[in-house]
Amino acid sequence: MPTHFMIKKQALPMNRANQKRWIIALCAALFLAVFPLTLAGLTYPHGEKLKCFNKGEALFQKGRYARATLAFEKVVQIDPHYPPGHFKLGKTAMKMKDYMTAYTHLSRAVNLDPGFVEARIEFSRLLLAGRAIEQADEHIQYILKSDPSNVDGRILKASVCFLRKEIWACEKMLFSLLEDNQFSPDIFIMLAAISRQQQDPFAAEVYIKKGLEKHPENVTLILNLVRLDVDKKDYIAAAANLKRAVSLKPEHTGLKQALKDDPKNGPAWLQLQWQKPI
Repeated sequence: MPTHFMIKKQALPMNRANQKRWIIALCAALFLAVFPLTLAGLTYPHGEKLKCFNKGEALFQKGRYARATLAFEKVVQIDPHYPPGHFKLGKTAMKMKDYMTAYTHLSRAVNLDPGFVEARIEFSRLLLAGRAIEQADEHIQYILKSDPSNVDGRILKASVCFLRKEIWACEKMLFSLLEDNQFSPDIFIMLAAISRQQQDPFAAEVYIKKGLEKHPENVTLILNLVRLDVDKKDYIAAAANLKRAVSLKPEHTGLKQALKDDPKNGPAWLQLQWQKPI
């Protein structure tokens, strides 16, 4: 009987103070056991995401676009809502001339982060290349509203005016950029194009050569000079400049082929080759 009484007594609940201490100790033990695992779950994907992003960036800079794509795809697999990952996928796709994929990821980057100016600029370039002028202009106006001095935004706005045939407004913007000591190749190319439209090949050549003074290895400027040489029927100069373009862009098979063609057909192939995209 006494033994039974002792067992019953030990089975009675703890007093309130001991119960409180026991609960606190249990919660602390659970926290210490679970928190490191939770923290690891949060930090591991973030660290892996940055590792993949940096790997992709390094590959992109080396021109290894297919492998860069794989790295950036892993980034957005880890974090589908990471704007820089989509932006880089879009830029890489543009380098690979996969414009549908570029559109998908650049638009995604802008939608995820409306203030991502670099993504808006790249997206606007893509839209203008596809002649989606009004859509591009919406993004360009957004950029210039937040930063009226943004150089890329101003050049893109001039491009919009050029495509709309608002030549006076386009020239005004381009000259304003030159006054601000901005010398992007696009500025000289547009001014040369305007001069050609105005039947002033001399001015067009001046602009292209000024552009080449600032950017002597810009293949697009050189090919514009080829076009002007062809217009003047100066095929020797055109061939020399085409060779110069090939030396700078040896991987461009179209330019290589042009130099292998029959010299008797020189004028014909020169008139065609300058138009090939670089």
